[in-house]
Amino acid sequence: MFVMEQIAGDTFQTIGPSNEASDIPADDARLLIDQEIARLEDAVRALRFRRNTLSPISCLPPELLSRIFSSIENRKFLTKKYRWIQFSQVSSHWRSVALNSPTLWTNIPLACPLRMEEMLRRSKMANLTVKANFNYTQTSIRKLRGIMHRVEEIDMVLPHSLMQKMISDLPQNAPQLHTLCMRLAKDHIGFVIPGNVLSETPRLRRLIVEGGGVDWGSGILSGLTHLKLHHAPIHTRPSTTQILNALQRMPALKYLDYDDSFSDTSSDATSSTISVDLIHLRFLRLSSTESQVSNILQRVTFPSSIQLKLSCKVETTDLSGLFSVLSQKYFGVKASGENCLFIRSLAISSSLHELKFEAWSEGTEGNFTQLRQASPRFELTLTPRPRRLRKKPIARYLKQVCRAMPLDLLAMLRLETHDFIGSQTLGNTLGKLPQVRWMHGTGPATALHILEALSLRRSDYEENLSGYHQVSFPALQNLLLDGLIFGKSDNEVSFNMLQDCLIDRCERQVPLQSLVLEECSFDSDASDVAFIQIDLLREIVVDVTWDGVFGTLESGISDGED
Repeated sequence: MFVMEQIAGDTFQTIGPSNEASDIPADDARLLIDQEIARLEDAVRALRFRRNTLSPISCLPPELLSRIFSSIENRKFLTKKYRWIQFSQVSSHWRSVALNSPTLWTNIPLACPLRMEEMLRRSKMANLTVKANFNYTQTSIRKLRGIMHRVEEIDMVLPHSLMQKMISDLPQNAPQLHTLCMRLAKDHIGFVIPGNVLSETPRLRRLIVEGGGVDWGSGILSGLTHLKLHHAPIHTRPSTTQILNALQRMPALKYLDYDDSFSDTSSDATSSTISVDLIHLRFLRLSSTESQVSNILQRVTFPSSIQLKLSCKVETTDLSGLFSVLSQKYFGVKASGENCLFIRSLAISSSLHELKFEAWSEGTEGNFTQLRQASPRFELTLTPRPRRLRKKPIARYLKQVCRAMPLDLLAMLRLETHDFIGSQTLGNTLGKLPQVRWMHGTGPATALHILEALSLRRSDYEENLSGYHQVSFPALQNLLLDGLIFGKSDNEVSFNMLQDCLIDRCERQVPLQSLVLEECSFDSDASDVAFIQIDLLREIVVDVTWDGVFGTLESGISDGED
């Protein structure tokens, strides 16, 4: 209060009560007033600065405030580039901290030479991250060659013409380089990283190449812990021997993602005798033909605890080679007698062109939505070529999978198989599992086959069974049917069929405890009595939940099959 009164008094004395009684010319008076306004604004800013210093965040040491700025700069939720720079405009103190924090200015853009120059100046001698998305300038490239001794990460997303020019301008030596990510954009003409580019990178640990290839004898493939190669050009794809030789130079490898980048040299795949021990591997993804995937798995030793994703193009229905390797190295039994992998949750889905299995080692009380937020422990995708999926191959694949995978402890099962897995196949394979307590069926055809399988007696397709073991899915207690169609045609479920299935299981002393119906469809006759029929189901099953959402077949609701 005293400060402001003093300022006001000084102002009154300088200018006076009125310009009318003053002999000062108007222009000079305005100048004095403007000077006084500027002085008062400086005084207000000084007071605000003093006030800001009393806030808790202003008490943080500059080093800690700098780390907070750095963590915000690295966040992915910032929708605009360099939006975090606004924090340097909050106050003079924050700006001073930001300008004296070299790590805030290490993401160097190659598309803007002026911004690149300023950020290089502010980053001082900190290690750099270089990014180029769809564009860069020759001026920036020339500057990049001069600072490669400071670059620890390169991230490029460029079309072929620019990518190849960029690669040709990169040096051989990059002593600080830790991560190299090069992804092709816009076109499908692949690029190649030759052996004389970035071959001397002793600290390189992460290599990601999408749409391009590498020289498999180059030093760039030594000492990696993270390797991702996708869609390499055909002329750059390595033989199995070259892949295995390269993997031998990566004993600390933890992550390997190799998609559609194998050569078609099948003779090399069968003749190679090299074996590789990757004891630190945590994630392995392979995508190629079934024989090539099997061959790589056969020659690589890895922990049974890894996350494994396989995508196989199959030409025959015999997958014994693949499952023999998996049974030995992944599904098998340890020396202690324990299984290498326990599967408690399994999702099976199919489309016209592929069949997918996803397996988890844990269950979440029937909540597949929550479960699928986590990556599956094991994933297998089978893509027949050159024809579409057919029922007979699907049945054979399913039988082989069920024989190979350790499903004795399976508790949760989700099916979205449309019309590819019939009730007999379902009952004869998965129906034998002794501990399946939750089942989720999606789509009208899947729901129909599930209900038919639940009504089957295993004595229909197996002999010498009696009592409890005659029932398919004997431990089933909770059933969720999503997209069920109630109607009268052969490919629809009638209420009588659902009721008979539920009553039959009650009579065989294996009743359901919970039934959930979601997004059902009804024919025009059944829609009027839907609520009545649901109430009848509640007399059979203890807990029946219906979301109350239904449509008629005329409204166009269907399972999306072609």
